[in-house]
Amino acid sequence: MTYAGVDIAKTDHVIGAVDERGAEMCLPMPFKNTEAGLERAVAWLEGLAGSPSDVVVGMETTGHCWMACYSFLVARGYSVAVCFVKFLSTKWGC
Repeated sequence: MTYAGVDIAKTDHVIGAVDERGAEMCLPMPFKNTEAGLERAVAWLEGLAGSPSDVVVGMETTGHCWMACYSFLVARGYSVAVCFVKFLSTKWGC
């Protein structure tokens, strides 16, 4: 099983992954919040695991910026766990 985490930001996300023992599987990879960037993230995941059913992806809800990545991954069969975070205020919105 592969456990991937996505650090969500406005335009540039970062994805990393660990195995079931918690060992880092490879270096984290930055990708853009665009269709091409999301395709790149899926290709990266495919290089780590045989199929989407072998991967659990976690991400935080940063404003609305997480929605495109979430939808893209779910549409391709990935199981995505979302951590809903409520901020009282932020200096830089998403």
